[in-house]
Amino acid sequence: VEEGEEGEEDGGSIEIALAEDGLKREFRKRRKELQRYILTAARLIAPKVVPGREIEGYDWVVSHLTSHGFMELASQMDMAKALEFLSQKDFKSAVSCLKGFEKKQEDLKASAATNLSFLYFLESDVKNAEKYGKMATDVDRYNALALVNSGNCSFVKEDYEEARRMYAEAVNVEADCLEALYNLALANKSLGNLQYAHDAFRKVNSMIPESTDVMFQIGDILYVMGRHEEAVKWFEALNTAVPNDPGVLNMLGSLHCTLGDEAKALHFYLESHRIYPASMNVISWIGAFYAKSEMYEKAVPYFELATNIKPLEVKWKLMVASCYRRIGAFPLALRKYKEIHKETPDNVECLRYLVHLCNELGSREEVLGYARKLKKLEKEKGGGKGGQRQGSPQQDSIAAAHHLGQRGGMQPPMMQRPVSRGGGGDPYAAGGLERPRSSVSAGRSGRNTPSKLAQEEDDWGNDELGDDLLPM
Repeated sequence: VEEGEEGEEDGGSIEIALAEDGLKREFRKRRKELQRYILTAARLIAPKVVPGREIEGYDWVVSHLTSHGFMELASQMDMAKALEFLSQKDFKSAVSCLKGFEKKQEDLKASAATNLSFLYFLESDVKNAEKYGKMATDVDRYNALALVNSGNCSFVKEDYEEARRMYAEAVNVEADCLEALYNLALANKSLGNLQYAHDAFRKVNSMIPESTDVMFQIGDILYVMGRHEEAVKWFEALNTAVPNDPGVLNMLGSLHCTLGDEAKALHFYLESHRIYPASMNVISWIGAFYAKSEMYEKAVPYFELATNIKPLEVKWKLMVASCYRRIGAFPLALRKYKEIHKETPDNVECLRYLVHLCNELGSREEVLGYARKLKKLEKEKGGGKGGQRQGSPQQDSIAAAHHLGQRGGMQPPMMQRPVSRGGGGDPYAAGGLERPRSSVSAGRSGRNTPSKLAQEEDDWGNDELGDDLLPM
């Protein structure tokens, strides 16, 4: 009996030795290499088998691989077919194809679930994106892209802390996963952890220095942190990489304005306006700058443009009329005020200026008519806001409340994201397609950084002005 047991033990040792010998290892190595060659060839020829009908080519390759016993390779070609559907933007067929992997081997199931999660996320179906993201992580907890997809779902639900945790776990699994690093930085930015976000974006920048999205994010974070000189350097680099982007030029103008260099600020705002002339922030800043500098002729075209863009906002029309008065074009100013009065007959300020101008031009009858209307309107409004008084014809002011700072300096308009880029904190920046993996991109659902509103409205006249003369 003992001898038999020894024989069995010796036989087991021989089996182990044979299983681990060099010949077996070489066999496995060659088989793996052969499968790689076959799979590469299959991927190359599948789209070309039936010209113009790529999917039929994939089906032909899959059927031949299956008939020759290469079941695993056939499944991988099915995955390639799903990606071909994606390249053709046939998402419905791609989803149907990927769902077929739910009952297959675990590795393919994880890859399919990751891709399905990403597809549903792109279609804003967060519920299904979460479902397949969890399925992918349940199968393989060390799937970095699946963790990124789950983090994205938390991000769009504004659960930034959970999103940050998922992205951090993905980075621990795969330290050079760009999608995880980029979105980890976005999550930290949304949580207010600006230094952590800055450090993460700098790491991504070292990996893909040509990425304009990353340049923008670094510059924007430095702006929010108050490190304006550093932010200027990053936006200047961004402007070199993406020339003629009005949003980038707008930001450079805003930064130079904050730093007190109004000459450079004006240069960048004018460039931004030249490329994208419909930005109200830029238009109002330039107009207010020229008015503050007493260059009223140059201010008029910008305020006129503002009235065309925002025809229902009376303040822009009042600014145009005020500029005409400042350059002595009283008939033009009077005509403008009459147009404003016709459109908004209850505007007290417009009536006051009509009284002043008609009196200045000697139109006695019109003065009496407008004075009666003004008195009646002020009586209806309880004597005007805060005890308004009627000023003299020489008193004048042009208000740009959102674009002028305290007396003595211009304030930048609200920060505006680059027009041609996505911006800001966009969780869609990094999905989780496996082979090919999704790229990092900047979304445009970014956070706008508002400038400070004016605390005291500036005046450009030489006389003391009352608040009652300021356009609202």
